[in-house]
Amino acid sequence: MDIIQQLGTALGLAALSGINLYLTVLVAGLAIRLHWIVLAPQYTQFEVLTHPVVLWIAGILFALQFFADKIPWLDTLWDTLQTFIRPVGGACLAVLAMGYPHPVFNVIVALIGGGLALTSHTAKSGTRLFVNTSPEPFSNIFLSLAEDVSVMGTLILIYFKPVIAFGLCLIFFIVLILLMPRILRRMRIILWLIGSKLNAPAWQSFEGILPSWIPPVVHRQVTHLCTGPSEIAWALPCASASSSTFPAHVRGWLIALAPSTAPLYFLGRKGWSWLSLLIPVENLIVQIESRFLSDRLLLSPQDQGNMRHVFVFPRPLANEIRLIEEDINRRSQFFSFDPKS
Repeated sequence: MDIIQQLGTALGLAALSGINLYLTVLVAGLAIRLHWIVLAPQYTQFEVLTHPVVLWIAGILFALQFFADKIPWLDTLWDTLQTFIRPVGGACLAVLAMGYPHPVFNVIVALIGGGLALTSHTAKSGTRLFVNTSPEPFSNIFLSLAEDVSVMGTLILIYFKPVIAFGLCLIFFIVLILLMPRILRRMRIILWLIGSKLNAPAWQSFEGILPSWIPPVVHRQVTHLCTGPSEIAWALPCASASSSTFPAHVRGWLIALAPSTAPLYFLGRKGWSWLSLLIPVENLIVQIESRFLSDRLLLSPQDQGNMRHVFVFPRPLANEIRLIEEDINRRSQFFSFDPKS
């Protein structure tokens, strides 16, 4: 049971380090120094956290993080810098919790603790990156305060119920591993949108003419999908945001073929495989939503209930999105034209 308790303490501290390393060290050190908690014999090595230099450094860095975490985009910059610190801190605290039983065991614990800290750090960074796409600052403040409270609450749980903390850490780690591909895809899309906005002057202006160029590998996928001629009318890079029939956060191309009656295609690559989505233009409702980093194109088939396909485009393509809206509306109206009228 002692080894389970120590593992619970080690993994719990590692996971918390990925969220807020400085608060974890500061609260643990103050609790020991002020005798709020009494260390069991196997945890006497945590006395090092009570050293005044450790407490001062942790306190100053936590104060900096406390304010940086509540300012949109500054928190993302701070998290980027912490990528090189939090996993190392989590590994050190995990080794400290195990009490240096054996060098080989220390290496194993450091690898697991550092990996868990990196996983929780990545989840936090991805969440913050997504929240920052909203222009209002209140979500950042609320999320930062919630993280601080959860760190202090989990530290209390680790001290009083380390076995429960061990079980929760295992569940937490498994859930994060399952969600990590989705989190990384979302981070990749947001970073692409940020880079596109910052690099807006370098984007080519098409001056009212929609581009039709696509990479050769994408063109081959179009050729495989189409039984007839596959002349491209227009094509723009984008990412899937939400759809009932297609995965979200997949980067690709929205493509229209030359015939007015031809459906739209979205082609994207997820992992090693190509995914395709066919969108008939008949009775298709088109809407545009402008966001801070992007423009969203919403395509809703009238005869398919609540089905809706949402695609995200970089801000420099705002003018082209309006042209796409006009073209899709023309294609949709072609089907509603009655030659007898």
